[in-house]
Amino acid sequence: MSHRPLHFHPSLRSLRPLFFLCVLCVLCGSFPLPARAQLGPYEVRLANDRFQAHLLKREKNGDVWLRRLKPDGTPGPQVGYARADILGIRMPRPAFFTNVEALVAAPGTGPLPPQATARAHALLDQYVLQTRAFRDIPGVVSDEALYLKARLQDRQGQHAEALAGYEAIRAKDPPSAFADAARIRAGIDHSRLTNAVEAIECLDGIPLPEEDEALLSDMLFALGDAYVRLENWDRALMTYLSLVVFYPYVGNNEARALSRTLPCYAALGEWESCYRAIQDLLAAAPGTPAAAYAETFAQKHAKQLGSVGEFVDGKRIVADTPATSIAGTTASTNAPSHTQFNAPSDDDEPSGADDVEYPDELL
Repeated sequence: MSHRPLHFHPSLRSLRPLFFLCVLCVLCGSFPLPARAQLGPYEVRLANDRFQAHLLKREKNGDVWLRRLKPDGTPGPQVGYARADILGIRMPRPAFFTNVEALVAAPGTGPLPPQATARAHALLDQYVLQTRAFRDIPGVVSDEALYLKARLQDRQGQHAEALAGYEAIRAKDPPSAFADAARIRAGIDHSRLTNAVEAIECLDGIPLPEEDEALLSDMLFALGDAYVRLENWDRALMTYLSLVVFYPYVGNNEARALSRTLPCYAALGEWESCYRAIQDLLAAAPGTPAAAYAETFAQKHAKQLGSVGEFVDGKRIVADTPATSIAGTTASTNAPSHTQFNAPSDDDEPSGADDVEYPDELL
């Protein structure tokens, strides 16, 4: 049987390339994404079936294209499923996540190894790019990759970039297993970036992460600092005191928190409590940056604290000579540098959040 070639009328020959292009588009649209873009294989769970399959692509209407594997493990047909039909995907946690965690947890605050850090970011970016179309399906670990990347950025001091990652996790619907941790860390970064209102919205009222005392401590310090910026001295004081009472032995919480209570007491006019806090601080952490801060604070407010000291224990908290500290020793001439807040005013009376200062070592 002979086949006649396809001819076009002379008046339509100029449209021939367009015709073949349309045919090609129709044919291409009939097939899902090629297997070279696939992920897996992973176990896919439906209401009445479980099977191994590669993830291929996501349609605009939410349908998920899979390549099912045959019982012998060879590739099977490509099949599209409605998102609602897929109950979950058992996606194993990538091994390199553990390496990223180790990098984030590296001791100290110095720079991370640049080559290892760049490699970690590249792997996380690639993984997020490959899995983000499926991140709403239970079992897909795309959000953990986003969370680890934000944690790594925090470790590098890139808090604005990390905040964007945490907010992306928080915006996911339905929430992922990392939603609460992302909310806490977003609040901490908001506080670091002086976004006090946003920090309080994230941190106030959320259950404390009791299983992670380091994160809990950072959360409470950030919340207290945010209250200070809004001059909510009562709430700031209660937040700092909760660290002193319940978590004093986590890191150097006791000294850091006590030092932060001093401006709160001063702003509230509670000079006797301020006096006792300075005594406790000097007894608990002598020779530390927190103690040096307490001595500087005592010198700054010598008038109020001196009279209170005579009433409390018959001693003057500050000697007559300005070079003498509360402890009766010469104050250090190498006072720590101060950041984050402006210096107190010279009238010995705090007038707002801008009058609060903390040494770098206490932040």
